[in-house]
Amino acid sequence: MKTQSTKFTFLAGIAIGIYAIETLIPKPFPWLRLGLSNAVVLCVVVIFGLKKGLIVSILRTTVGSLITGTFLTPFFFFGLSGGIASTCVMWVFYALGKKTFSLIGISIMGALAHNVVQLYVAYIMYIKRPEVFYLLPVFLLLSVVMGSITGIGAIYLKKLIEPSFKQAFS
Repeated sequence: MKTQSTKFTFLAGIAIGIYAIETLIPKPFPWLRLGLSNAVVLCVVVIFGLKKGLIVSILRTTVGSLITGTFLTPFFFFGLSGGIASTCVMWVFYALGKKTFSLIGISIMGALAHNVVQLYVAYIMYIKRPEVFYLLPVFLLLSVVMGSITGIGAIYLKKLIEPSFKQAFS
């Protein structure tokens, strides 16, 4: 009989793989990531809770950055801080508002938190100029677009994995 940890490990591996593959997608800006692996993090938050969601988010960013060669660069710290904030916000919205918010809405809130925290980390650690916040409208728009796409992905992923988890791991 397989355990819950096997299911969790499977999802963590999927998140890391998506993170690494996503770096191969051309980006219009070097700091822009689509964030598709956040669909997996959202599913982990929904299925397993905050603690495991945070573990997947941290593992995804750490192992993914080791694979892509960005470990301990500014991009790593932006991703790590944004990922932790995003996971916490998604958990709060799921725990307190799952009857009010769809996974798309929860994902958008996570994307907003991710991008706002990244700008704040850029300001505090690297740029130290308030002009960095001029990017906020662009980041907010991208959060809504990518959070929607990621939320749709989370809905389909959840529908896909729940039945297979019951069969393969019960």
